Amino acid sequence: MMLSRKNLMISSLAGLLALSSVANAAYLTVAAGEIIDVTANAEWGFLPAIGAADESGIIGDLHSQHDGSTSQQQLWVSNVTSAVNNTWSVEFAQGYELGSMWVWNSRWSADGTGGFKDVEVYYTDEFGSEQQLMGPGFFGSWEFAISNPTDYAEDTPHQTEIPFGGVTATGVRLQQVTGYGATGFGLEEVRFNLFGTLEPQETFTWARTEGGNWNVAGNWTPPFGGAPPNGNVDAIFPDSTSGPSTVYTDVPITVRSIQFNNSSNSYAVAGLGSINLGTDTPEEVIDSISAVGTHEFQVNVNLLADATVYVASDSTLIFNNALDLGGFTLTKTGDGEMAIRNDLITSGGMIDLLGGTISGNGTISGDLINGGGTISPGNSSSTSAVVPEPTSIALAAVGALLLLWKRRKVSL
Repeated sequence: MMLSRKNLMISSLAGLLALSSVANAAYLTVAAGEIIDVTANAEWGFLPAIGAADESGIIGDLHSQHDGSTSQQQLWVSNVTSAVNNTWSVEFAQGYELGSMWVWNSRWSADGTGGFKDVEVYYTDEFGSEQQLMGPGFFGSWEFAISNPTDYAEDTPHQTEIPFGGVTATGVRLQQVTGYGATGFGLEEVRFNLFGTLEPQETFTWARTEGGNWNVAGNWTPPFGGAPPNGNVDAIFPDSTSGPSTVYTDVPITVRSIQFNNSSNSYAVAGLGSINLGTDTPEEVIDSISAVGTHEFQVNVNLLADATVYVASDSTLIFNNALDLGGFTLTKTGDGEMAIRNDLITSGGMIDLLGGTISGNGTISGDLINGGGTISPGNSSSTSAVVPEPTSIALAAVGALLLLWKRRKVSL
């Protein structure tokens, strides 16, 4: 993928080009010799100025827990108790057009105190002159948000973004004016984004060998910051799990497609949220859901556009909760089985069966077009191509069966 925006990841390590992502967007990160120097007016010996500029504690685009241990060294803390005397500066290897600065404020104290609050931001231009980046506060200051005490022990996204608007800078200096609390002032991490346009990341792959929360950054590759794979993206569940795995969400998730590629262990997508399937380019032909192996949705699934479900041979995809077509057409392909175990709400839409089997004990209130597969009421698929007699737990209460020359249409 060609990226048009870079993220200057300040690092004291000799490094390589790397990718990171935030809110479903990818950045090309520069982690090689981009910082000449990092200084501060004062520091505790085990929490030096470089601690806020060396990517320590960074996982993807989140900063990990800092518990005050001297072994972690994941931030910078000044030993000066007066807020107005604290400064922190970085010098770049060359001039960069800066788009924005992300700030993770100090969590030195469990209640979030100790961070910078009102801050004057200065940059050194390409001619060597220091300029103030004027903010909305008193004397052009910027207000840094406090680090949320509730996420003291959590991986967290940056709390503050300061826009630079494309100015060329060879260095940046932060001058603290006020702070949260009365001592231990400092910063967890500062990161500089280069000016330009951000290109979205479109594919996320489940990274765990077991289940977990859909909405946690590190559970995906690449990791995300601030938001889960959500939008015009593809979510892939690979064959890397060590056993049956449940991925859960308690909030609605919208994706372009979901791919289950595990013939050995099953995935279940569960929780109080929902999965909404749609794409920004409806003319694009994709498998909205594809399944190799046996997998199931325990959340509601809603269509936001016409969708195709592909189930491979000897595979089963189960809808254990409501499936709402929303007036759209769901086309079933592949030789495998799609089981509907709950209500299917068509809202004027229909299911078009082009291959394999549709089974289950759910109720369909609409049209099912059989163009070359098997309709098998009940929870076990049938090898017969003939629709069995309906029962009280059948896939559909069949009112009429019209046999056509090339296609059977069952109005349910």
